[in-house]
Formats: sequence, structure tokens, C-alpha cells
Amino acid sequence: VLVVLAFVVVLRHSGDYEKITIAEEYVDVEQSVLGKISHVRYQRYWTRVTLRESEGSKTSLWIGSHNKAVEFGRTTMDNAQREELVAHLRRALVKTR
Repeated sequence: VLVVLAFVVVLRHSGDYEKITIAEEYVDVEQSVLGKISHVRYQRYWTRVTLRESEGSKTSLWIGSHNKAVEFGRTTMDNAQREELVAHLRRALVKTR
């Protein structure tokens, strides 16, 4: 029963994805979970990337500006990958300031 349940979960989430696009004037974050696509756009100059302590020793990566943010990579990355992505995004964003 647990194996079947695991396959059902995997199949339901097989189309899930997350995407960040950094353009000259904006940053787009697109996420698809269970077929529902959400899209947010931030002005590149004002976009901030933060790494927050979460449950236990887990971190969470947030992208946003003006008191609005979305979590990115919650289920697809471990702490080390989040830290690496935060450093990369910060370098990419600082080039416009």
C-alpha cells in the first residue's frame, strides 16, 4: 500500500517545476504545483533574496520585494543547494545596482 501511495504522489507531482528568469528590468518566478501555475514579477532593482531558518535546521529561500515574497525550492533543494542559489542570485542581482 505504501509503495502504491508513493507512486501516486510521484505521478501527481511529475509535472511540478519552479523557474526564475532574471531579465534587464524584472525578475520572474514561476511555479507549477499539481498543474496550478503561479507567476510573480518583481522589479529587478528592488528584488531581494533571503535565506531564512525554518523548522529544525532546514532553511527556506525567499524571493521578493516591497513586503511580498514567494518561497522557492522548498521541496526540490536541500540547504546547501539553497545557499548556493542564494549566492548566485545575489551576484546576478547586484550587477544592476
